[in-house]
Amino acid sequence: MRVGYLPLILFLVLLVLLPLAFGQLFTTALVKLRLDPSTAILLVMGIILGGAINIPLKHIVRKDALVEDPLAILGLTGQWLVSR
Repeated sequence: MRVGYLPLILFLVLLVLLPLAFGQLFTTALVKLRLDPSTAILLVMGIILGGAINIPLKHIVRKDALVEDPLAILGLTGQWLVSR
């Protein structure tokens, strides 16, 4: 079955339009908080850029061993092969 270029075109259009739409919604919500539009845009840019940075503030040392089961989220608890 041949799909053609339609999915690629739709993907590219949504890749351009969705950030613009959500950016406008986000900015409008901040303007409703009685912020100036320029302040709201700076705040949106700060939130987006700040969300990409993850700075650990403190390392918590644990005495107990932490159980690690990567397939537990799929409901396959205990199905992981131990290779030690």
